Amino acid sequence: MFKDMELTIEEKCFVLHAIAGLLFGAFAGFMGTGQWISFTGIAVMFVLKTVFWKVNDLDIKKYNTGWWFGNGFWPYFTLWLFAWVLIYNLVTVA
Repeated sequence: MFKDMELTIEEKCFVLHAIAGLLFGAFAGFMGTGQWISFTGIAVMFVLKTVFWKVNDLDIKKYNTGWWFGNGFWPYFTLWLFAWVLIYNLVTVA
């Protein structure tokens, strides 16, 4: 079923950042609160951006920061925040 399916660069970027956002959000939820979690989450996001651009050899003029905000930043940030709040509330209430 999925053998013939190839992901576009936008889909690859979205999936990579979404999975990383969920994983880091869950990790941050177990670690609690603190400024270091926010700074670490932002640092992880920009490292992902740099690695993704280098691995896929993307043209910086076509795939600029505006493109990344739509395909990488928002999926990462929203899923990171969602997982962080969910796990943190489950851990602190229980």
